[in-house]
Amino acid sequence: MSQTDTPRFNPNEHVIQLKTKEGFKDYLPVAWRLVWFREQCPQGKITTAKILLDPEMDTTEEGYAWNEEKRKSEKIMKYAKGFAVYHAHVEDGKGGEAEGTKSEKAASFADYIEKAETGAIGRALAALGYGTQFAPDFEGDMPDNPVDSPVLTGLLNSPRKTEPAPAMATSTSPKPAQAAHKPIEDKAPDLSQTNHAKVEALLDEYKRLRPEECAARGWYRPLLCKVWHIDQGPLPASSSYTAEHVIALAQFVKPYRKGVEQPV
Repeated sequence: MSQTDTPRFNPNEHVIQLKTKEGFKDYLPVAWRLVWFREQCPQGKITTAKILLDPEMDTTEEGYAWNEEKRKSEKIMKYAKGFAVYHAHVEDGKGGEAEGTKSEKAASFADYIEKAETGAIGRALAALGYGTQFAPDFEGDMPDNPVDSPVLTGLLNSPRKTEPAPAMATSTSPKPAQAAHKPIEDKAPDLSQTNHAKVEALLDEYKRLRPEECAARGWYRPLLCKVWHIDQGPLPASSSYTAEHVIALAQFVKPYRKGVEQPV
């Protein structure tokens, strides 16, 4: 078969149905968005970067499980440690480019790290036009449990840069967390204390990196207002800090780490 006779990729042949809050919608899995992108943009590039990886962050997820004794499905709360945020940047080699960011938690997926990276790639591809019409995640109406499996590195078919993870205290990599299932009436872990501790740790790190900017009393107040886009009013109470607060501050601090000379 000649090159001109090779059938072109048809995304409609790979669309599946996803149940969303607004009913069923068409969805093109990320793996097929990559195939489409590679056919149209053989010189394109996809790079990913880890924004935040915290294997110790407590996460929760509501779900349902079958109760054999009561012979019915019951609502449960799943608990697991682990949270990741990834960013993806896509260039089509023709001047077009787009970005996407995605977070995932261990309570939702044991392979939450790979899921976050895959989701970021999918969003970036959708923003560039590959699957936009089949991407409820691009519309902000993604279901609670997306169906995408982590994409294979080989599918990317281009130089792919992933920033290394921060050095861990142990020599072994963290194993995928297994979510613990508990009745929903059980008390969930106090995530506010965890988020507060992480904000304090990031502020301490920033103070070490930029001591000249942290000499004044109360220096952190205008900084947090800037990072959290608070134009007027007080800062939120420390007990009200959310994962979004932690992520925003982590993204702000991250670029300053690169300018610090690492000890030999």
